Amino acid sequence: MDGDSLRNASNHSPGIHINILGPLEVVKNSVALTPTAPKLQQVLGFLALHRQQVSQTGDLITEVWGESPPASAQSTLQTYIHKLRRAFTADGPYGIRSAPPCADEVIQTRPNGYVLTVPQERLDLGRFQRLTAEGQAALRRSEPAAATRLLSRALAAWRAPVLQGAPLGALSARRATALEETRLHVLELRFDAELQLGRYDSTINELKTLLAEHPLHESLHVRLILALHRCGRQKEALAVYDRLRDSLVEELGLDPSEELRRLQGDIIAARFPGASPGRATATVTGPTPAQLPPDVTDLRGRHRKLDLIERHVTGTGERGGVSSLPIVWVTGMPGVGKSALTLRAAHRVRRHFPDGQLFADLTGAPAAPRRPEDVLHGFLSALRVPPERIPAGLGERSQMFRTLTAGRRLLVLLHDAVSAAQVRPLLPGSGSCAVLVTSQVHGLHSAMVIPLEVLDIADGVDLLAGIVGRELVAREPRAAERLVTLCGGLPLALRAVAARVVATRRAARRGHVLSAMVWKMSDPRTRLSLLCFDDLDIGSRYQASFARLTPQEQHACLLLGLLPGGRFNREQASAQLGYAVGDIDALLMRLAESHFLRLRTSGCPRAETYYAFHQISRAYVQQYDTGPVLPLASGAAIERDTRELLHDG
Repeated sequence: MDGDSLRNASNHSPGIHINILGPLEVVKNSVALTPTAPKLQQVLGFLALHRQQVSQTGDLITEVWGESPPASAQSTLQTYIHKLRRAFTADGPYGIRSAPPCADEVIQTRPNGYVLTVPQERLDLGRFQRLTAEGQAALRRSEPAAATRLLSRALAAWRAPVLQGAPLGALSARRATALEETRLHVLELRFDAELQLGRYDSTINELKTLLAEHPLHESLHVRLILALHRCGRQKEALAVYDRLRDSLVEELGLDPSEELRRLQGDIIAARFPGASPGRATATVTGPTPAQLPPDVTDLRGRHRKLDLIERHVTGTGERGGVSSLPIVWVTGMPGVGKSALTLRAAHRVRRHFPDGQLFADLTGAPAAPRRPEDVLHGFLSALRVPPERIPAGLGERSQMFRTLTAGRRLLVLLHDAVSAAQVRPLLPGSGSCAVLVTSQVHGLHSAMVIPLEVLDIADGVDLLAGIVGRELVAREPRAAERLVTLCGGLPLALRAVAARVVATRRAARRGHVLSAMVWKMSDPRTRLSLLCFDDLDIGSRYQASFARLTPQEQHACLLLGLLPGGRFNREQASAQLGYAVGDIDALLMRLAESHFLRLRTSGCPRAETYYAFHQISRAYVQQYDTGPVLPLASGAAIERDTRELLHDG
């Protein structure tokens, strides 16, 4: 649905419809409700730019009044919110209220702020974001016709600049600028799809028009030069490159990007054979690889780690040598959130890597992790190397990968590495790239190692509340804190429990569902079963990790798990395993590096060192001999299971 069809759509989809990709428009059942007062437009525009996110009161005040708000700013803001609500619940701009205030109000109050709750399809920005995501997915599936259709529909939602004619404060202006950049990126993706379909003439004409507005935009020039080259207009393509190079040097004092210089070399090689020998023109055609899985939005307690990763991989932090390859190695126990952190970081920095993002899951089977040569075959294919040109051996594939990535700005995300040896052949050949790795073991000496610990109580409760609802957590705060403790502060365990709570709330709407879950999880014999829900399965993570241990390490884990309290010193471990005290340290350290044990120091003056199981790790090894951990019933059996929980509780 584009902006022009908004009014007609309201006849078929009751409720408030809001447009911000152009002049502000608000329609309800074919009735225009757009506020005319500038301050009301400013408040509504800010809320719409942050749909389904809590807009903090302080940010709204800064948006409307700047850095020096009057003393009455907060009460005046409340008045603005009240006026907007009255307009939205009326039959007309000044009509009689059609319904009293209720939980499904368009603007809802939250602690320290407000949130606009219109569904995604009733906000043009929401439709733009959905269609863009679907178009990108079609590109990744190599479906250029579908991608062109979806991305064109996304772009049709734009009628003019964001909130044209409405007053914008500093915060909204920055958000509007970012959205304009996103629109340009979506245009680039649509051009990529149309080039794959061979629609060169129409693409060339549109790009020339667009470049009149953005004369120094390098990515758009890349597409124009590539389109001209592919339809046989090499001389014109080289002339476009020369004009851009002269403009960049004259106005910015910069040379064209490596991607543009590489493309120029390929065109010269095609027009004058032998002028640029040895270049593989297939590596610069086709869409830029964008293989990152979907972003994670409910990350908690990791903001400092995120900032550290961003500074390191973008070169704004300190690292060894300007040309050194930045590598971040995130390590921690199963379920602690390594994947979520690195994925959020990858999406946060992806704009710094315009040549693409590559992703590989290195897990494989527990006893047979993925071979580096197989991963490299996928990477080379993503970089548009024809299958017949991909070498057979690991060494040659690794060498070709380093050659192709030299000078490019690529981001590589490697999930669940089992060793440094598995990762080393997958490293790009240039410091302009960056690598993010998740692993349970410490890895490369050249990497920045970021160990992840479990969430504290406050962050764990916040994560739980974000999934099950803050009202439920506020009703049972002690039970929520107890659930965080029983989950050991592991984000994956908390997500599994939260998903189970959400699924059971319909059957338990009158009961204390969090307290009932606490009661059930207090039994260590069933705790791991409750931490398995659909694809959220902490038990399978431990099963894969345990399978990677040596038989000696597995045997030691099982015996040490029988010690009372789950903590012990080296002498107690020696007695339990039947080892000499002098021979036990290396084994215990290997188990600590694999995150089955944690090395701790007592707080007494002597500061004695001891080892401890995380409670979920101990629950796993204690149940290992009793057979596989089976998840509790889900789906149709959820309501029956919940009634039993509440009755037993």
